[in-house]
Amino acid sequence: LNPDRSDVEAEWAISFCNALGLLFMSREFGEPNYVEARRWLEQGLELLQKYGSRLQDPMELESILRGNLAYILARAEGRYAEATRILEEIRPSLRWKRDLAEWHLTMAVYAYRQCRIWEARRYGEAGESLLRDLGLQQIGGEEAEEWRQIQARLNRPFGALREKLRCWLGKRGSGAKQREGKS
Repeated sequence: LNPDRSDVEAEWAISFCNALGLLFMSREFGEPNYVEARRWLEQGLELLQKYGSRLQDPMELESILRGNLAYILARAEGRYAEATRILEEIRPSLRWKRDLAEWHLTMAVYAYRQCRIWEARRYGEAGESLLRDLGLQQIGGEEAEEWRQIQARLNRPFGALREKLRCWLGKRGSGAKQREGKS
């Protein structure tokens, strides 16, 4: 591909970078290689910056690339707050119900990981509602699968309360461990 030649080839090159990023993030071929995935997604953003003025919808491509980088921040580095911020920024660019459903389920998982249990439940319910509108029971993806596991825990009797207590005790325990380490 030679992005200098045409806007079509520029879009193909950016999409190719995104596809390679997704491939390296995938667990289907073994352990994900998040370093390579990040490298390809960032390469796609560089191409977008260089050739974006020639493309029909550069905002959508940027949202896709940045959203996939947010997955890397969360999955590989546990930086859920930063990933959430990025996903909130790209939300206005999402137009398809399936993408919105995936967005809501991802936000549910990341809210749960940050011990925002009730917020996680709201996001999850919104994502599930979109899936029902589409006639789907579920969608694929690491975060969607994790949401199904979280949802099962939350749907048990007193599940949300139990998970909130678990988070509260976990934070207190980690705070005590940090204080002991500083002594």
